[in-house]
Order: sequence, then structure tokens, then C-alpha cells
Amino acid sequence: MIVNEKGKIYKFGNFTFRVKEYNLKKGNEELYLRPKTYKTLLQLIEHHGAIVKRDDLIENVWSGTIVYASPYSLNNL
Repeated sequence: MIVNEKGKIYKFGNFTFRVKEYNLKKGNEELYLRPKTYKTLLQLIEHHGAIVKRDDLIENVWSGTIVYASPYSLNNL
């Protein structure tokens, strides 16, 4: 992680994730992220190397939203 006047910047592989600018690049190509995708990626990056529990993701990404488990969810595979 790099922290400068523009905020946190994470680099992994060929990707650069600029948190404050809401920006993900693969090389020079800018990738569009939907808000929930952005929040999910941020949670996973900030907890790199750790297991991120589903309940923590729901609380941090979908706070204020009712989330139901689907019969097709990964828990049932």
C-alpha cells in the first residue's frame, strides 16, 4: 500500500486501486466498478491474507440492506 496526498493506493499484479479516486486500473486501462463491487474489493484488499467472513462483508458492503441467503448460494455447494 502506498499512502500519499491522493489517499491510499494499492498495487497488486498489473492492477492499481486508488481508493479515494474510486479508480481501478489494469495496466493503463481504467476499469469501471459498480459501487458494491468497489466496496467488496476494498474489503478484500484491506484484509489481504485473512479470511473475510460473509457477515462482515454484508455489514460493510450492504449495510442498511436486507440480504437473504439464496438456495443457489455458495454455502450450499
